[in-house]
Amino acid sequence: MNPAYLQSFTSFLTNPAFQQVDVEPLSFIGGIVGGENPSRYSQSPRLWNRFFQLQRIPAYFEALDLPDASQFPPFVNHILKPPLCIDLTVTSPYKGVAYAALPTLQAPVTCSQRVHHLQSLNHFILAPDHASYLVDSTDGEGMIRALKKRSSLSGARVLLVGAGGAAASIGYEALREGAFLRIVNIIEEDARTLSCRLKEVLSVREVPCGGWEKLTAWAKESDVIISAITESTPLTAAQLAQVPESTLLADTRYGDRALFVQAAQHIGRSCIDGREMLFGQFYAAATQLSETLRLPKDQVERTLHQVEAEFLLPTS
Repeated sequence: MNPAYLQSFTSFLTNPAFQQVDVEPLSFIGGIVGGENPSRYSQSPRLWNRFFQLQRIPAYFEALDLPDASQFPPFVNHILKPPLCIDLTVTSPYKGVAYAALPTLQAPVTCSQRVHHLQSLNHFILAPDHASYLVDSTDGEGMIRALKKRSSLSGARVLLVGAGGAAASIGYEALREGAFLRIVNIIEEDARTLSCRLKEVLSVREVPCGGWEKLTAWAKESDVIISAITESTPLTAAQLAQVPESTLLADTRYGDRALFVQAAQHIGRSCIDGREMLFGQFYAAATQLSETLRLPKDQVERTLHQVEAEFLLPTS
């Protein structure tokens, strides 16, 4: 790997990316860029680097701390040099910033339809021509994959709490699965804006929405409750105790920040945490990259199954 290439984009960062690894034998790099110090919390490097190791791909994936949104366009033009960068994952708060920067990119890109519908993205994946990038938004796909392991979403009453980027992507995919979606947000106007956007892009007749006062009543009527808020928990343990035990619970966060998970566990309820969503969005990107690199499909599936089993293994 050319050190000058690495220096061209790491100079924008506040963390020492690619300094703890021997870069000489690398053919490719990848990274997750965010403005909230992903080097301190992101599990994406763990997933990608294990995948690279098992598939014997000469690549390394790093967390990339980019503190200033105004630096995103020049940063992304320095790092997206096909075929050297094989995946750039975008995390908070830059998913919308990345979409706005698309017209300024020097590398050719092809966007999925949902990227334009959501006006947000979380992956630049090297395309099969090795000279351009496929742009996608896989957050919602990741959560839906986790939910569908437990139950079909067709006709399910889904309560989505939150109206940010992750919530938009999840709501979009839930509607595509045939769910009856309701949206609640502490700022009701944001819920209404998301509802209108989803109805418009998916030609859906009805997506009820409301403020916090709707939360407890709608929760009791839901088959699935998804918390996609960044702070606190939408329902306390006492409120969750009033929700039917058959209701499937999910939190987009994981670890210490997954307060909805903690509230559910306090009353003995299980709750999908954000690690499964994270793996699901990684799974989609890794599958596409495997096609680009022309890796054997059956081998890739076995590898992804192993990475998932290791990643989701209980820690206690």
